[in-house]
Amino acid sequence: MANSYVEYTISNTSQAAYAFNKDFLLTSHIKVYYNGTEWTVAGGQLLSITGSSGAATITLDASVLPTTAGSILK
Repeated sequence: MANSYVEYTISNTSQAAYAFNKDFLLTSHIKVYYNGTEWTVAGGQLLSITGSSGAATITLDASVLPTTAGSILK
């Protein structure tokens, strides 16, 4: 499967949930990067990655929401 991603430019700094509407095999295959740094559930930045292939939601921990408009969440 080819690499694919969804890129968000942060405009709403209070948004915690982001849709990921790409096909994938396992949620463990989904990686989240904020300004080039990987964020993980174990690292405390992500609350969860839920859903199924083609319709997942990535939820960020409220304590680490991106605070700078124009930042990139990939």
